[in-house]
Amino acid sequence: MKTQFKYASLVMWMVLSGCGSGGSSTPTHTVTSTATLTNTLTNTLTNTLTNTLTNTLTNTVTNTLTNTVTDTLTNTVTTTSTATPTSTVTTTSTATPTSTVTSTSTGTSTCTAFTTVNVTDDITAPTTWLGCNVYVIPDGSGINVSSTLTIKPGATVKFSQGASLSVANSTGSLINADGASAATPIVFTSLADDSRAGDTNGDGSLSSPIGTLWTGITVGHSGSVFNHCIFSYADNSTSAALAVSGSAVSITVTNSIFAHNGQTDSLDLSSTEPALDLSAAGTGTVVTGNTFYDNFVPLAISLGFSMDDSNAFNNAAAAPLLPQPNKYNGIFVQGCDTVQTAINWSATKVPYVIGDPTDACNHVEIAGSASLTLASQVIVKFFAQGWMTVQGTLNVNATPGPVIFTSIADDLHGGDTNGDGTLTHAAAGDWATITLQHSGSVFNNVQFLYGGNTGAAALDLGAYKATVTNCIFAHNGDTDTINVGNQNAALSASEALSGTVITGNILYDNYIPLSINTTYSLDDSNKFDNGVAQPTIPLPNKYNAVFVAGCGQVATAINWSPTKVPLVIGNPVTACYYMSVSGGGALTLGNNVTMKFFSEGWLTVDQGGTLNQGTGDMFTSINDDAHGGDTNGDGTATSPSATDWSGITVYVTGTGNVCQTAANIMYATCS
Repeated sequence: MKTQFKYASLVMWMVLSGCGSGGSSTPTHTVTSTATLTNTLTNTLTNTLTNTLTNTLTNTVTNTLTNTVTDTLTNTVTTTSTATPTSTVTTTSTATPTSTVTSTSTGTSTCTAFTTVNVTDDITAPTTWLGCNVYVIPDGSGINVSSTLTIKPGATVKFSQGASLSVANSTGSLINADGASAATPIVFTSLADDSRAGDTNGDGSLSSPIGTLWTGITVGHSGSVFNHCIFSYADNSTSAALAVSGSAVSITVTNSIFAHNGQTDSLDLSSTEPALDLSAAGTGTVVTGNTFYDNFVPLAISLGFSMDDSNAFNNAAAAPLLPQPNKYNGIFVQGCDTVQTAINWSATKVPYVIGDPTDACNHVEIAGSASLTLASQVIVKFFAQGWMTVQGTLNVNATPGPVIFTSIADDLHGGDTNGDGTLTHAAAGDWATITLQHSGSVFNNVQFLYGGNTGAAALDLGAYKATVTNCIFAHNGDTDTINVGNQNAALSASEALSGTVITGNILYDNYIPLSINTTYSLDDSNKFDNGVAQPTIPLPNKYNAVFVAGCGQVATAINWSPTKVPLVIGNPVTACYYMSVSGGGALTLGNNVTMKFFSEGWLTVDQGGTLNQGTGDMFTSINDDAHGGDTNGDGTATSPSATDWSGITVYVTGTGNVCQTAANIMYATCS
C-alpha cells in the first residue's frame, strides 16, 4: 500500500508541476487534466484502502477465529491416545470454554490466559489435564484417581474449601505431574489463590487462600511422579499438601515447591501434618531438588529411603532478603520405625528430628541386616527421652565437618527446631541414648550432646565392637552419682568386645565421661575437659576419670596409658570393685598413670599373669584428691585414710599371693 501512495503522489506532483503536458499548455487544459487525475487518484486510493482493509480484517478475523476454535478444542477435548470415550466425554462435559481468565501473577508460568475446567467426577480411565487450564475441584469434594492422571506442564489445579485428590491403592493408579521446567510448573493451590492463574473464583479480593484451605493430595499406590510442581495453601490439621498413605508406597517428588501450607501451629505430628508427608513411603522413594518455605513442618520421612542434600528449606535462592524459613525447620523422621536396608542421610541445611514429642514413638531402630550412613555435617535431634537402637550398622565417618546428635531444644546446632525462640534451652539428659546391639559401627568426628536421660549413656557400645575416634561427648547425664550402675558414662564401653578402639575423643561437662573394661587397650589421646577450645572455662566432668568395669579379668596383652584422669576400678555399691590379671594375661601401664580404688577394692595378679608398671604410676584411694584430682566429686568432704582399699596382691611361685608394698601404693591395707 505504501508503494501505491508513492505512485499517486508522483502523479500529483507531475500534474501540478506541468511535467508531461508540454510548456504551451493552456490554463483550461491544465485544469481539466488536474481534475481527471484527481478523480483517478481518489478512486485509486479508495480502492486500495478498501481492498487492503478488507483483506486485513478478513485475515485477522479468520486467524483469530481459527486460533480460538483450535485452542478451545485442544483445551477442551482430551487428546491422550489411551483415553476411552467415557473419559473424553467426562472431561468435555465439565469444561467451561467461555470462562477465560487473564493471568495477573503466575510466577514463571508462560500462560497468558487460562480456561477453567470444573472437575466433578472421579478419574476412572486414563485422563490428561492440559497446560494453561485451571482445573477446579469444588467444595468438600474428594476426587479419586483409580487410573492414570497425566497433568501437563503449565496446568493449574485449584481446590475449594476442604477439597482433595487421592490416588487409589490399585494397579495402574497414579498421577504423572511433570512440569518439565521451572518456567512451566504445575500448580496445586487454593481456589482463592489469585496469584496463580488469576482470580478464578471471580470475587476479587474478598477471599484469601489462607482462609480457604484444601485438604491435600494422597497417594495410595506406587509410581506417581511430581516434578516441577508447586503446592500451596493446603490444610495441615487433617492432611499434608502431598502425602503417601498405606505401606511401602514409593513416589518421586523432584524440583517442586511447598510453600504457605498449614494453619495449625504445632510440632506434634500426631495432631498435625507436614507439607510433604512421606512418613509411610517405601524403598525407591526419591525426594530431590525441592524447596520448602513458610510451612509449619516442611517434611516427614520414613526410614525406607535415602535423603540427599539437594532440598532447600527456605526461599533464600529466590528472595535472599526474605528467606521465609519453616516454623519447625527440620526433616521429621517417623518414630517407631526401622531401617530395613542400606540408606544414607546427607541433608545438612536442617536437622533430622527423630519421632514425636507426645507419644512413645520417640525412637528408631536399625535392623540387623541394615545400615544407616550419615554424611558430614548432618545433625540429628531427639525429643525428650528419645533413643536409637542399632542392631545393624551405624556409619558416621564425618570428614571434614562433624555429625551431631543432640536435643530438640539445642538452638545452637541446627537452629530453633522446636520453634519456641528462647523459651527452652538444651540440658543434660534431654534425650536418652544410642545403643549398639551389633559389632561394626564407626563413629568419627561425631558430637554427642545433651543425652543420658534417666542414667543412660549417650553412646552405649553394649557387648559389641566399635570404633569411636575424634568425637565430642558433652553435657550428658541427668543423675548426679559416681555409681556407674545408676548413671552410665557418656561413652559407655564397659561391656565392649576386644578390638574396640577409643582414641582422640574429647569428653567434658558430663557426670561420668567414659567407662571401659579389661579386654582392650586405651591410650592417652583422649581429653577430659574442653580446655583446648575454652582454656578459661574448661568444663571438666563431675566424676573425671575412666571407669573400669569391676570383676574384670585381663586375659590377653593390653595397654593402659591415660594420664589426664585416673583409672577407677569397679563400682562403689556392688561387690565388683576389683579386677585381676589372669594367667597368660598382661597389663602394661604407661608412665604417670594413676589407678584408684573404691573401699575394699583390690587388684590381683594371678599365676602366669603380668603387671608391667611405668615410671610415676600411682595406686591409691578414690578419696585421694592429691593424685588425679577430685575424682569422687565431693570437694573436701572426704579425705583418704590408710585402710581405704585392699591393695595389690601378686602370685609368687612357691609362696602364693603376696601383698605388695611400695611408695606408689597408697592408703591400702591387704586383707
